[in-house]
Amino acid sequence: MANTPVSTDRGTWYLQARKFFNIEHHLLSRFEKSIIEKTIHYIKYRTEGFDDYFPCRKQRYKLNHVKQWINKFAYNITKRLYQLYRAL
Repeated sequence: MANTPVSTDRGTWYLQARKFFNIEHHLLSRFEKSIIEKTIHYIKYRTEGFDDYFPCRKQRYKLNHVKQWINKFAYNITKRLYQLYRAL
């Protein structure tokens, strides 16, 4: 494993795992944790809403259907953020 820093909340078991694997460790503040949780909730909510309106009828293709939607969703968010950044 490369020396990739890992960010976690304040769980006690993370310190033991970090020492065992010799990994850099960053504790998230409550604000950072809140932002991450809200972002994940937002993505889950939007994905479920999309699947309600555009369900994939073929069971074995369902995961690919969701991956394509998430990629498109991420592209649109990134595009909007870039436009906002350029407007500053």
